[in-house]
Amino acid sequence: MTEQEPSVVTKRQVFYLSGFDPRGAAFYHRLYQEESALQAKLLHANIEVSLRTRQSNLVNHWAVKADWQEPTAAQINTDYFFLNWDDIVRQYWETNLLKLAWISIPSYLHYMRCGAFSNIQRNHRGPFFSAVYPMLILFLLILASALLGLLVASFIPQPIIASAVGLALAAASLHYGAKLANQWGVFWLLRTYLFVFRMGLDNSAMMLDRLNDFVKIIKQTQQESPADEILLVGHSVGTIMAVHLAAMYTEQHPDLAAKVKLITLGQCIPLLSGMPQATLFNQHLNQLQNQAVSAWIDYLARADSLAFCEEQHLLKLELRQPSMRVVRFFNMFEPKRYEQIKKNKFRLHFQYLMATEKLGDYDYFLITAGALPLQQ
Repeated sequence: MTEQEPSVVTKRQVFYLSGFDPRGAAFYHRLYQEESALQAKLLHANIEVSLRTRQSNLVNHWAVKADWQEPTAAQINTDYFFLNWDDIVRQYWETNLLKLAWISIPSYLHYMRCGAFSNIQRNHRGPFFSAVYPMLILFLLILASALLGLLVASFIPQPIIASAVGLALAAASLHYGAKLANQWGVFWLLRTYLFVFRMGLDNSAMMLDRLNDFVKIIKQTQQESPADEILLVGHSVGTIMAVHLAAMYTEQHPDLAAKVKLITLGQCIPLLSGMPQATLFNQHLNQLQNQAVSAWIDYLARADSLAFCEEQHLLKLELRQPSMRVVRFFNMFEPKRYEQIKKNKFRLHFQYLMATEKLGDYDYFLITAGALPLQQ
C-alpha cells in the first residue's frame, strides 16, 4: 500500500477496457451482473449491480454496491466505467470470411520476417499454437474441400459434368466448413491478429485519439469524484490499450497518477511488443517503469493458450513491472467442470471475468468490489 491509501477501500473507480470484441457495454454489464451474483453466494456477501447508463458515446457506467462481513463489516461502492472502443472493433471486423483469410496471409508473413513469430514459438508454446491454429485449419479446410470435389468428380465419366459437380461440391464444402470454423473462433483469432498487426504498423495512430479521450474522462472523474482506489483494467487485447492509456495518463497528469493501478488479465502484449515497428508501444512499456502508476499486476493462467505467461522473455525489456500473478483456475472448480471449461479456449480466456465454484487465489469481484486494496 501507499502511505495515502486506507486499509479499507470504501469507494473505488474501475475503468475497464474489453478485448477485440464487437460486443459492447450491454454484454459486459450483463456478464458482470450475472457472475457477481454467483460469486457473492460463494463469498457470503451481497453484491448489487445497478442498471447501465450511457454517459456518452465513449463511456457506459454502472454502480456496484457490495456488503461484506469479512474481513470486516463494510459497504463498498464501486463506480464501474466501461470505456467504449467496440465501435472501432466493428470497423475492423471483416465479415467476408474468404477476404479475411486472404488479407491475413501478408500479416502472418510479416510476423515471420520481423522475428516476432519466432520469439513466440521459442517462449510461448500455447499462444504459438493458437496463432498457427487459424491458418492450419483454413489450409486443411481448403485441402479437404478440393480432395472431396476431385474424389466425387472421378466417379463421373462426363468431363464437363464431373468438373461442374466437383467444383460445386468443393465450394459447398468450403462454405459450410468456413461456417463451422467461424463457430470454433478461427476467424475471430484471425481478425484479432490482423488488428494488432495494423496497430504495430501505424504505431497505434488508429487509437490515439480515442485513448486521449479516455485520459480526459479518467481525469475528470478523478477530480470530480475522488475515490480511495482507481483501477484501470484491461482484458486480452484490451491489455495493450490499457498499457497505452496508463502511460499516457501518467505522462499527462503525473500529479493524479499515484492512485491509479493497472491490472492486465490474460494479456497478449507480446503480439505487439515483438514487432520492431511498434516503437510507441515499447516506449510506453518503458515509460511505465519510471512514471509510476502505484501498481501494475498481471494475472495469467498458464492453461490460457490465448495469453502470454512469462512475458518478460518476449518483451525484450528488463521490466520492473508488472508483478505477475499466476491464476490457478483448476483449483477453483470441480475437476469435471474444469475439464469442460478448458476444452473451450475462448471460454477459459473469459474466466478472468467470471465466477468460480470454489474460492482461490484470484477473484475478480473481490478485486473490483471488495473491501481491501489491490495489493492485499
